[in-house]
Amino acid sequence: MNKDHIHVFDMSERLHIDATFDVLKEIGKLRDLSFYSVGNPDVLLNPYIEKNFNPKRNQLHSRGLIKDIVKTGFHNDFKRDGKIIIVDEDLYDDGLNWCFGGFMGTRIGIGYILLSTSRLQNDYHARDLIRHEIGHMFGAPSDNRACELNGNVYEHLGLHCSNDLCVMQQKDRVDFSVKYAIKRARLNADTYCSQCTNDIRNYEVSE
Repeated sequence: MNKDHIHVFDMSERLHIDATFDVLKEIGKLRDLSFYSVGNPDVLLNPYIEKNFNPKRNQLHSRGLIKDIVKTGFHNDFKRDGKIIIVDEDLYDDGLNWCFGGFMGTRIGIGYILLSTSRLQNDYHARDLIRHEIGHMFGAPSDNRACELNGNVYEHLGLHCSNDLCVMQQKDRVDFSVKYAIKRARLNADTYCSQCTNDIRNYEVSE
């Protein structure tokens, strides 16, 4: 299995990059992983952000931003590697009034995570949302589990895990998401359940 490389485009003034790096170090215990902070990300990303910002909503269109990036040479510069883009603008998507962010896979390579800090409430909340999207980036929960009797998954804005205290559960309200993050921290829960851990370890990046 090839080594994974992740580039972090930190556009945020609210979330310290150490939170993202700490989570990537956790994933590094499950996969052979290197990660880097991209210098001057605003120079690279501002044209796409300006194009996809909706002033009437005061929000950034999540899917439009990533689609525009994928269609350009920006995507080719990083090829197979994963990209994590962190912004302070609030996000919305097709059919959604708002979203924390999300993962978008690509035909070849690891894909993209876009995460907004706009609705993050505390450090526990921020770290768990990063963990959640990185879990998706590396195939958790896997599609194969949807066909298994004890796969413990459900479909809600994508495939998610139903195992108790797993970070790959889906919480689509801010208050539910915050309460769940605090509960997991209070109980010192493992980040991923055993099934999602195996999904991440065994995920094969499309070449």
